Amino acid sequence: MASSIVKEVFDPMIGAAQNDYMIQLFQTAPAIIEQLNNGYTYYIVKDASGDVGFLAFYPREEMLYLSKFYLTSGRGEGFMLEVKFYRQAEDHLLKFAVILAMAGEKMVLVRHRERDTYEIPGGHREAGESIEETAARELQEETGAMAFTLKPVSVYSVTGKNRVNDTGEETYGMLFYAEITSFGRMESEIEKIEFFDRLPEALTYPEIQPILVDRVMKEKEEHVL
Repeated sequence: MASSIVKEVFDPMIGAAQNDYMIQLFQTAPAIIEQLNNGYTYYIVKDASGDVGFLAFYPREEMLYLSKFYLTSGRGEGFMLEVKFYRQAEDHLLKFAVILAMAGEKMVLVRHRERDTYEIPGGHREAGESIEETAARELQEETGAMAFTLKPVSVYSVTGKNRVNDTGEETYGMLFYAEITSFGRMESEIEKIEFFDRLPEALTYPEIQPILVDRVMKEKEEHVL
């Protein structure tokens, strides 16, 4: 997939010989394995027809950088989203709270009544709330969590059009980590919760959620959380 896309796009720009050399350096299986060993993360991009491309990003200085984003089709149709992490941001900018919740060793994901995809608990900040209060409220409403711990992980931002941002401007939120020890009744638009060892393919925000989960898991591995 990589070679065919790169040949189509860059051969007319830099010539076939130079492009073939660059493909050998960066797009072969050994090159990609080396990138994975150095902290890169790859994701396949899908639409209704199947696999249509892939993207890769890498961490540096507490931020994530997009390394590549190649599409075989659907170019110019709004696939591109950029996720960044920040140490801090002005409080008034934080419009969303998203919570990676665990129950034991399982991830707690939710499914909306009107969707057949899964998502991380979270939602919009309401007037008068602190961002921590937003996270606690959303976690309780969407999962029925009764007893839990809640820790902030990082400020994040998303740039690009998606279902909660029709302008594509950079929007900010706070990413949290929660451990739930007891559940009660849900009081929200969520149809059900399910427990996973890893993220399923059917995600509401496949361009965003894996990046947020990856950030939390790395913090856990480094015993920051």
